[in-house]
Amino acid sequence: MMDSRSMWRKIPGLDPRFSLILVFMGMFVLTGIFETGYNFFYPYPGMWEVSLLTMVVVSACGAFIAFFPIRSLRTAEARLDTLLNGSPAPQFVIDADHRVIFWNRAMEIESGIKAAEMYGSTDPWRAFYTEQRPTLADLLVDGNVEKFPEWYTGRITRSPLIDGSYEAVDFFPHIGKNGRWFYFTASPVRDDKGVLLGAVESFINVTRSKRTEEVLKANKLLLEDSMELAHMAYWEFDLPSGTFIFNDRFYALYGTTAEREGGYRMPADVYVKNFVLPEDAGLVQERIAASLSSQGPDTPSELEHRIIRRDGEIRYIKVRIRTTRDKTGRTIRSNGANQDITLRIQALISLKESEARYRNVVEDQTEFISRFLPDGTHVFVNDAYCRYFGLKREDIIGHRIRPRIPAEDRERVKQFFASLTPDHPVDSIEHRIIMPDGTILWQRWSDRAIFDSSGTITGYQSVGRDITEQRQAEIALKISEARFLAFISEAAMRLKNPLTLIENNLESVVSDIDRGKVSIPDLTLQLRLQTKNLAQIRSNINELNRAIVDHSGGIPDASKKFLTE
Repeated sequence: MMDSRSMWRKIPGLDPRFSLILVFMGMFVLTGIFETGYNFFYPYPGMWEVSLLTMVVVSACGAFIAFFPIRSLRTAEARLDTLLNGSPAPQFVIDADHRVIFWNRAMEIESGIKAAEMYGSTDPWRAFYTEQRPTLADLLVDGNVEKFPEWYTGRITRSPLIDGSYEAVDFFPHIGKNGRWFYFTASPVRDDKGVLLGAVESFINVTRSKRTEEVLKANKLLLEDSMELAHMAYWEFDLPSGTFIFNDRFYALYGTTAEREGGYRMPADVYVKNFVLPEDAGLVQERIAASLSSQGPDTPSELEHRIIRRDGEIRYIKVRIRTTRDKTGRTIRSNGANQDITLRIQALISLKESEARYRNVVEDQTEFISRFLPDGTHVFVNDAYCRYFGLKREDIIGHRIRPRIPAEDRERVKQFFASLTPDHPVDSIEHRIIMPDGTILWQRWSDRAIFDSSGTITGYQSVGRDITEQRQAEIALKISEARFLAFISEAAMRLKNPLTLIENNLESVVSDIDRGKVSIPDLTLQLRLQTKNLAQIRSNINELNRAIVDHSGGIPDASKKFLTE
């Protein structure tokens, strides 16, 4: 690899070190000529030796004088070369003709281009771009500061540290696998007379910090969106001044603006006076004082209270307060967030009112209502249920209550509950139950099975009523109907026999009359006999009508009168 010293030798012009060597060589030659001439014109014994010694001494002094600055210069060059090549920051230097005269090792690694390939070239842009264009150092050498916006739109600024230097942050998509972000500076290089000799450009890889910054920005936007959706606003409390520090989102939550409130700072007492409902002011002040006086190292707390917006609307908010302290217990920070929970509170109030109405309806029902788990553990029963079974609510809720069912009905009840499915979750059943005193009663239940998303039964909700009287009435009615049918059958037989006798007698009389065999007395006797039979029939019919009326409660009064008179 070519270093800065070899490049120095390639720069046109005479190396000052060689100038010194030539000077001292000239002095050596001149000294020799002078001594030879002097001895030629003024010879004396031993003078040649003296002249030779003089020449050696002068040459030695000249060589020493020439060698010392050369060695110092080489040492300085070596140190400079080590310093620049050892820098972790990629750097390159161009001269006034845009030729690369330095390309350090870090630049080799970052760009993938060797220094030997770049020395003397005028295309350092190859390390950063795919098409030819000037680098920042090139623009400085040309003095084209006005062209900066053309190549670095909105990304370049004047350095506040070095006069004439510029700095920028930019993304280089063609460097590395996924591109890299660099902070880079370019500074002009001038001699002691101010003549421009070239420019140096340095780079610092800020990809990690830039991507971290992008992640932070994305998280900040996400946080802001989340706070917007959650109706939340952030605030801080300045401990020395005792003032809150708000923001636009906070003021929007309270229906006001920073301009209306005179800025983003507000004393705590002013905030409580202007925005906290008077009934809740004492609670808020107490919680603020408690949060600031707590001795814990990191004290989070929550508080719900009402506020009055600037438009007069009363809203509910939830305040989350975090107070941070150092190891000595001194409060070093207090901040938090306020969340509008009005909709949730209103929903809870409506729910409680609805539950109260539902409970009143449920408790006023004569039906007994219960809700129980698959294992029989009851989670709800109404008063009617408790009264019916003669138990207290606390003796039922949380306990496995299984009513006693006669053996004849158990299998049918078991099959009934097994028939409840997600496609058929509701059904009704009537069965008997054995009460604690041994009495057997009838009940009718309407049961709904409750399923989770996987189709598993999680519980049952049942509404039942006692149908014992109805069942007893049905049984009595069946018995009455049986008796009535027997009576009707008997009455029909009793009616049929006289009518048959009358019919037969009349046929016999008519036959006798036709044959002239019947006498007036016989005919009179037969008529009297049939009249008696007809009276018996009328009596039977009246008795039948009375039986019909007694067993039929829905017959109109006029019909009853017709049937019984």
